[in-house]
Amino acid sequence: MVAPIFNTDAFIVFGEVPVSLVVGIGFYIWLSVFNMFVVSVFWSFLADRYSKDQSKRLFGFIAAGGSAGRSYWAISYGRGQQRLIS
Repeated sequence: MVAPIFNTDAFIVFGEVPVSLVVGIGFYIWLSVFNMFVVSVFWSFLADRYSKDQSKRLFGFIAAGGSAGRSYWAISYGRGQQRLIS
């Protein structure tokens, strides 16, 4: 169910469809809600998968890995943009 909706949005963003401000704002809001949904489903899955003791031991590492990954990709994306500009 999620994949066809996401593919449709990718077509709107990268396709030849003229986009108005209202559509852009709607897409931004939808993407924010979708992001929150995916994160909550991920943590719900982990809560169901691991026992209480495993959760106490692993959830900190999982969250730290997510933060480190976001930082790494933000820095590498910025460096890639600088290479394209110069």
